[in-house]
Amino acid sequence: MGYSTAFEGQFNFSRSLTETERNILKEFTDKTHDVAIMPSTWCQWVSNENGTALVWDGGEKFNTYIEWLHYLIKNYFEQWGIKLDGEVNWYGDESADKGIITIKDNYMTIKALYK
Repeated sequence: MGYSTAFEGQFNFSRSLTETERNILKEFTDKTHDVAIMPSTWCQWVSNENGTALVWDGGEKFNTYIEWLHYLIKNYFEQWGIKLDGEVNWYGDESADKGIITIKDNYMTIKALYK
């Protein structure tokens, strides 16, 4: 067992990813990562099918979602000249664990929603 968080929504790219960029991102998110240097073993933010947005892959136990967003923006999207915009709601296993992640021009704000 473990703690899971679910997500609804997407972060739109300022332009569609090229095929090369989609392949690079897919290769990165498909592999396991060393937790000594990365936020967690798996990055579960992925490109949607047509390369227009970043979405959650639907996998369980994704709890370092903020850290991964920072990593992807800094190490991929900024390098590629891509800005993210959008909102994603999160819902943790505990009813009080929910909120909204908003990104505008790669600037992220996080708002926890409490009962």
